[in-house]
Amino acid sequence: MSKHTPGPWRMTRVGTRDVLVNVNGNRLTYLDDDSGKANARLMAAAPELLGTFRVIEQQLTDWGIGDDVDINGADAVDYLNALLLDVRAVIAKATGESYE
Repeated sequence: MSKHTPGPWRMTRVGTRDVLVNVNGNRLTYLDDDSGKANARLMAAAPELLGTFRVIEQQLTDWGIGDDVDINGADAVDYLNALLLDVRAVIAKATGESYE
């Protein structure tokens, strides 16, 4: 499997065209219509989606989820509340919506 282009990615304007660029400013694709812009939002969020899911996977593994370990306490609740905010932010970036 080939390695993906490192993020973060962002939408910007080059001349008269909207483009998706990576952190180094290299053009990834042009965004010429609404569908292209929606795809670009999802593409721009992809590195953060992957990162967020890696954090979730690691935390659940550390907690022993799947190993029948009981998780209690304020630390778990605080972490899950913070994680939910991160998940909502990434969803908003991918969809163009906003969470309040």
